[in-house]
Amino acid sequence: MSVWAGVVIYQLHPGNRTRATAIWKERVLPFLSKQRDFKGAYWLVGQVGDRAFSVDLWENDVAASAFESSGMYKKLTDNFGLLLAHEPTRVQCQVEECLVATLSVAAPASGQPGGSATAPKAEGLALKLLDTLRSWKPK
Repeated sequence: MSVWAGVVIYQLHPGNRTRATAIWKERVLPFLSKQRDFKGAYWLVGQVGDRAFSVDLWENDVAASAFESSGMYKKLTDNFGLLLAHEPTRVQCQVEECLVATLSVAAPASGQPGGSATAPKAEGLALKLLDTLRSWKPK
């Protein structure tokens, strides 16, 4: 099984983390969820700073590439409008099966937090994502 991910880095204008998160949950995730070969997505934003990350997971490289080349990616990032300090950056990468298994157990596909019991899992997920992002090579 080969799963592909698009990792998007958003640089927000100061003070827009909450608004950007609401836009992602209300507009981006529902749209992605309806796409063929879409497997899940995650939105990561820190308590400090104005950077956010999203990870969109796809069944194959064709679906992951088509998301960007079809214009869907641009259409979705346009939802953030003036909240962005500059255009987001997206890299596409192949995901290892062990990471996918960890993601599916540690965080729900909706991107919604699972409650305080998931805090240790979320921390482990963040560390694994960081290690994986460091080792990924964009196409």
